Amino acid sequence: PQNLAIDIMSSIQSQAARRNLPTRERKAMKTQISKFPVILEFVNCQQIRESIVDSNFVQLLSELIATSKSTSFPGDDTFRETLLSIVEAISQSARLLLDLNQSVLKQLLPALVSMLTSTSSTIRFLSLKVVSDILIQLFRPASESIDGNIKRIQTLTLDVIHQLIPQYKAILKDQEAITAKGLKLLNTLVEIDSSIVQAMTKYGITSHLIEYFQAKHMNNSLHTVQLLGSIIKADDPPDYMVLRLICQQHNLTKSVSTLLRQFYKFKKEWFYQPLLEIIHCLLMAAAGLKEDEDGKMVSAKASQAATKALLDQLRPMTEVISLIMELMLVGTSPSKQRKPSIVQIGISKKGSGSRTVSRAGTSHGVDSQSSLNSHTQASVRSLATTVLWLLVEMYPSSHNIILSQANLGRMSAGLIFATRHISQTRSAKIRNPELASDLEVQRNLLRAAYIAVGNDAKRAQILSNFCSKNSQFIRVLQDASQKYKAADSHAQKYAASLCHLISRRTNSTGTARRVNTGRRF
Repeated sequence: PQNLAIDIMSSIQSQAARRNLPTRERKAMKTQISKFPVILEFVNCQQIRESIVDSNFVQLLSELIATSKSTSFPGDDTFRETLLSIVEAISQSARLLLDLNQSVLKQLLPALVSMLTSTSSTIRFLSLKVVSDILIQLFRPASESIDGNIKRIQTLTLDVIHQLIPQYKAILKDQEAITAKGLKLLNTLVEIDSSIVQAMTKYGITSHLIEYFQAKHMNNSLHTVQLLGSIIKADDPPDYMVLRLICQQHNLTKSVSTLLRQFYKFKKEWFYQPLLEIIHCLLMAAAGLKEDEDGKMVSAKASQAATKALLDQLRPMTEVISLIMELMLVGTSPSKQRKPSIVQIGISKKGSGSRTVSRAGTSHGVDSQSSLNSHTQASVRSLATTVLWLLVEMYPSSHNIILSQANLGRMSAGLIFATRHISQTRSAKIRNPELASDLEVQRNLLRAAYIAVGNDAKRAQILSNFCSKNSQFIRVLQDASQKYKAADSHAQKYAASLCHLISRRTNSTGTARRVNTGRRF
């Protein structure tokens, strides 16, 4: 089989490379091309494929790709499609790709990348698909690069990726199926190695992604959102000039808010986490903070002017606080157990204004029937509450928003769920992977409430009035002020202070004393 394959391929290569073939030779070439699908049958058979595919075979395939790209001959489109199908069959064997990595990375992949400029959309799509299959199997995270051979493969693969990146301006403007495949590949590669983001910025790919980052754009997908998040998170410390440029020139804040509303309205829950991560990253930068290796918030190197400019750009995010508080209830309780509550979350049928919807027991409400797994639900809740307290900390105009009756109801539900889980997990002494998220939710909600009430007697009275009609809220605050039910000592102090404020009688001109809990961040 190997000799037959090489004979057919060699004959086609020599004849296709010549121009103005005599009639006799053109007929001979047509005969050889008609035999070409036999090779596809060989490589589709696992037992035969292992015996015929070697470095010489891969080299010949690479040369055929290059020859067929630059030459026209009878049946050339069908020939190229069969040729790419042969390569696709080979790409399904991870062992073959690793064994023949030198030939694949130095000869085959560069030839395939060159096919991305073909005039045929079918050829472009097949080429990109095969490139994607090979790169994803050969490109490994740096943490897996233990021995020298794997590290060398990683380096060679990265070189090919950098040859591919310049093609992306054309890929992102291509037909929808090709663009979707390209975005998926790029997102996978960036997840493995974030350094690729620098090449994306260099070749102007970022501007295309932001262009797609619109509610009704056909190329706006989960991969688009995740890639944009990777770009925003790429620099440490944050590049404030880039962030401000993205927010100002491309109106990113409005796009994020609109998308969050749209995805909530149509229950596209898989978008919640990446969108919240983008908001979180931007708010952290505006606050002059970053996360260290242990996940703790520490000061970032940033000028006051840079953070203030970004702070002003992000102010419209306060308009979606109610929706963010709705997202912190993902998976908290069965909808049938939650009382229907008509609440304002700022969703409009026509994209402007707001309308009232039922939070529980409706098609638009967030409830435990979520399609997300429990780990992702916990991450969404944690992210939503972190975003919430950052907004409350940074924008005083948000204080009255979270103290509305509907949002206090959401806060109560979130606190009850988190505190109950913390107590149950600690009492039973069981290992709960979501415990860290529950602790974060409780801490963030208590901190947000504490900041919102502040030393304002009127806001303290609003909270007190709510608790007089919702005894569960005061009970959960009392529980959170106990050591074994609180996330940490700060959460205890926040809860104890809120209990104290509620129990005090306040007047319209007085002020409520705040407990000193140290630095807020």
